[in-house]
Order: sequence, then structure tokens, then C-alpha cells
Amino acid sequence: MEVFKYIFIVLVIYLIITLSIRLYWYFKDGYFQISWIAEWFIAAISCVGIFAVAYNVPILNQGFWWFVLFLILLSTVLRLRSETTSQQLHQLSKRQLLFVYSLMVLFTAPIAIGLYINAANLSNIWVGS
Repeated sequence: MEVFKYIFIVLVIYLIITLSIRLYWYFKDGYFQISWIAEWFIAAISCVGIFAVAYNVPILNQGFWWFVLFLILLSTVLRLRSETTSQQLHQLSKRQLLFVYSLMVLFTAPIAIGLYINAANLSNIWVGS
């Protein structure tokens, strides 16, 4: 599970950077969307789930991590089906669209895999707890 230690570090850096940028936009221009809080909160909870897998520490319970995995997958589907996203993606060339989808997969897949490993107890962190 060594790779999840690196994913955890990348996710923490991502969370800090995105929160900083969004706070900057809020204080500079007053620009804010409520969905940002929900998305950032889900990413922060996912970060805790990746920490649990990376460092073999049972945090909360398996049912909670199944729920978080469901939220991650649901938020991804909702993001792809949203009107704003579809309008933005419609403006891109096929090459740019493939690049955007690749970035989304590169970000979401490791998180979903880590949460699945945690929830399904594939790393055996729930044994003895």
C-alpha cells in the first residue's frame, strides 16, 4: 500500500491548494459556489480514507467508507451530467475533451480505489478492530 502514501500526500496538497484558491476568489471578488464546499468536504473525507489505507489505521467503520465511496462516485456522475460542465465540455475539441476526461480519471480513480480497499477490507485493517 506504499502507493497510497503518495496518493495521500498529493491529495493533501490538492486540498490545500484548492481551498487557498477558493478562499482567494472569495475574499478578492466575493465569488463563491456552495457546491465547492460539498466537493471539498468529500475530498477531505476521502483523504482520511486514503490515510487509513496508506497507514493501515482503521478510522470510523466500514459502512461509513462504503457511503463515502458512493458519494465520490455519485458526485463524479453528477458533475459529468451537470449543465455547466456539459456546456464547457461541448466547447472543447476531441483532443482537449480526452485530456479533461483523463485528468478526471487520474484524480478520481485512485481515490475510489483506495476507498474501495478500505471499505471492502482488502488491506485487512478491520481485522482485530
